[in-house]
Amino acid sequence: VMNQIINDILKITNTKYKLERYNIPPESFAHSLFKIIRIFTLYRQDIIYSKEIAYISTIFLLNSENYYQALVNMVNFILDSPGIKFIQKNEHFIKMRTSFFKNLISKYLPRLNKHFTKLEITPELYFNRWISSFFIKAFPYDVLLKLWANYIVKGEVFLFEISLTILKIQENDCLGLAYGKIVSNLRNIPFKVKYNEENFFNQLYKCDLSDNR
Repeated sequence: VMNQIINDILKITNTKYKLERYNIPPESFAHSLFKIIRIFTLYRQDIIYSKEIAYISTIFLLNSENYYQALVNMVNFILDSPGIKFIQKNEHFIKMRTSFFKNLISKYLPRLNKHFTKLEITPELYFNRWISSFFIKAFPYDVLLKLWANYIVKGEVFLFEISLTILKIQENDCLGLAYGKIVSNLRNIPFKVKYNEENFFNQLYKCDLSDNR
């Protein structure tokens, strides 16, 4: 596990985030990030470490004055959150959420649902990855912060609204693709360079699932 943590930190400091734009020395950032992850994994021994933990820690460290504040904010943010339960591989919880999301697709995106059903594409192939990573891999940094702020206010239902909006924006592309390309696109999220931010949020705010709780 320790080697995995170190490798993830090296990847983050070298490629994932441009630390120079924040005037942060990579060595100092890596040291603080290691302390956050190490303390968190000791504090939450019920959670098996995954690279998502490193990415989440990175976001909070970039938005905190020091590693301790970042750690406290992160713990409060993910306490009993859906993402952590996906990381923990809580089978009952995951099954309930993926089933609910599948019903949402059927209700709001019937054409896409028909295509997915024909190809046997289920939410387990992509949705689980989105939630367990808190959409970190799906969106640019600035957009991600806005989404997290809305999540804090609206709660778990907002994660389903984000997911449904992603599919809505990708619907026309998906309808013309075969199984392998659809799954690859949804898992690796190439649309992050395609959508217009303003349009995305307009679509997102129209997606109100509050009556589906």
